[in-house]
Amino acid sequence: MATHLVTGGAGFLGAQTARALHARGERVRVLDILPAPELPAGIEYLRADVLDAARVAEATAGVDVVHHHAALV
Repeated sequence: MATHLVTGGAGFLGAQTARALHARGERVRVLDILPAPELPAGIEYLRADVLDAARVAEATAGVDVVHHHAALV
């Protein structure tokens, strides 16, 4: 089981990705600047800006796969 980070997880695509990964039994961490959407229990939610390097470093610690759905590249 891999640990996945989903950026932009409060948006439609990010939230759907997080839910699908969780349903597959994967460990999921979501990072978004917006308040958490309704997500299943067990999904870790970090409220932070993807431009904050320290918070991104914290969010990516121990992560195997990043799904980048935030509106910034």
